Amino acid sequence: MKSNNILRFINRLNFPMVLGAFLVGGLVFIAIAGQSIAPHDPMENFYIIEAENGEFITPPFAPGQVPGFPLGSDFDGRDILSRLLVGVRPTLILVTLVVFTRMIVGVVLGFAEGWYAGLPGDIIGHLTKIALSIPILIVALMVIYILELQMEAWVFIIALTITGWGQVARIIAERVRLVRGETYIEAARALGAGNLRILWKHVVPQVRTLILVTLSFEMGAVLLQMAELGFLGMFLGGGAIRLIPDPKSGGFFQEHITGQPELGQMLAAGWENFIYTPAMPAVVGTVFFLAVFSFMMLGEGLKRYYAEPTSSGLVARLRASGLVGPVMEGRQAYEGTRTLGIGD
Repeated sequence: MKSNNILRFINRLNFPMVLGAFLVGGLVFIAIAGQSIAPHDPMENFYIIEAENGEFITPPFAPGQVPGFPLGSDFDGRDILSRLLVGVRPTLILVTLVVFTRMIVGVVLGFAEGWYAGLPGDIIGHLTKIALSIPILIVALMVIYILELQMEAWVFIIALTITGWGQVARIIAERVRLVRGETYIEAARALGAGNLRILWKHVVPQVRTLILVTLSFEMGAVLLQMAELGFLGMFLGGGAIRLIPDPKSGGFFQEHITGQPELGQMLAAGWENFIYTPAMPAVVGTVFFLAVFSFMMLGEGLKRYYAEPTSSGLVARLRASGLVGPVMEGRQAYEGTRTLGIGD
């Protein structure tokens, strides 16, 4: 009997939500407490360290080569682990700003496209198609170059939002268009309710769970785009390039000089010096992967949660916009007509 209860609990467990919430919680904790738990100052340079055998070691340190540097160091002798712990915060803040900007633009235009038929909806629909047809990364690179390579937060917000809102608008518009044709919406119109009242009282409650799911997926998508930009040398804060002599070849190789740590910065600097510090891009890439994976799993878990019936009558709220099949339950339509409350 006890084993059956355990199996039933495991079968009903929303594993993506549990795992995603755990990983996102860990990411947020690092963003908040990273500065406090970092073993070194991320800007401190260790140009030479004496090992226990009396040998002097110069950077870059390999992982585990020097005590206190478990992930090694960069060319300036700065601890990679400390820079990772501190670099999560600015990256996560920037990604959050980009996502919220995208969501505001996408939700507003999505509501307008889905609710208003005729010319206004068609114009917004065509704009959405144009935004979806252009790769976000190409647009972002163009915007950054047009703004003369200014690597400030507002530049990334504009670059990643100028067409990035398209996917959000499409999802919201499909859901609003589906709800607009329901029986209780027609009943509200017949009783004299205006557009704003219907939208606020009957459409928004049907869409808010979808917004939450989309928000989680957008966090993962923007994190991936930030990694792509970092790989191409575009990162928050910019930096300078210096030439370092190579005693083996007699030539020089380039290294980005970065200030305060940020994950995109570390990925760019590590990849450019992959031959000399292969651990750095591998570690930063793994952090990006885990961050993207955590938000994608959380979004999948939320989608499953809201798509399943519950004891309170929550039925298939996300069956639209490609996330789940676009089906509205008759019970929702029936209960909607009972709870119009037009006269209150």
